Amino acid sequence: IMIAAWDAEEPPSFHDGSMGSLFYVNNPLVPLEQIDTVLNLDPVGADTWQGFARHIVSGAEHSPQLRAAVDAAAIPAGLEPRRLGLHMAEEQPTGHLAWSDHGNFRDVGKPVLWFANGLNKHYHEPSDTIETLNFTNMSLQAEYLHNIARNLAESPEVPTYDAAGNDFINDAAVAIEALEAAIAPGGLIDQINYSSTSRAKLEADLSEAQLILADMNDGGVPDQLAIRRLRDGIQHIMCYSGTDYVEALCNTF
Repeated sequence: IMIAAWDAEEPPSFHDGSMGSLFYVNNPLVPLEQIDTVLNLDPVGADTWQGFARHIVSGAEHSPQLRAAVDAAAIPAGLEPRRLGLHMAEEQPTGHLAWSDHGNFRDVGKPVLWFANGLNKHYHEPSDTIETLNFTNMSLQAEYLHNIARNLAESPEVPTYDAAGNDFINDAAVAIEALEAAIAPGGLIDQINYSSTSRAKLEADLSEAQLILADMNDGGVPDQLAIRRLRDGIQHIMCYSGTDYVEALCNTF
């Protein structure tokens, strides 16, 4: 097991040749063929918003072995992990964007798991101090990570990567849960005091996701427009809960 703290993951080096993880992929100390799986934690520590402490695990949909390891992992009492497709965050209206270091390994065919707590209002801000961290949840996440890593280490199978892998039914269910929490009294929209326009966006996203999930449960196969609408709900939450974009820009898609 190799533990790496990648440097230069933020602009201006984000996704150029000096990005730490990309530089490593291009200049590996351990041959890439000896790397079976990449487990990436970014960002973890703080809750997405007060009262919403989900722990998102993405990438298992692209590898049956990773999916098996995640599904079999014991979940510590009090932790609320959710699987979610990588595409739900990465396939933006403006194109593909791998948000973190796992993308550079996935681009060379390595199976990846991306562990994240979502964006929050302290992200990239001076207020991102130790007091904002949820240490109880972090401890549970570390235990959960250990359980998954142990399952992978003890499995006789080397994880494979399937670029076409998906689990849209699960994506819809997770999106619905997050959207319901975001618009609930005291939820994300109330806490950040955003406008009725933003609330209406999330309400529309929720209605769309519920219809898409119902259709899939009846045997329907989502088309590209339906998949785009599922992504919109998660990406609106990402946009509102983080600090990189103003509210008006978040409401343009």
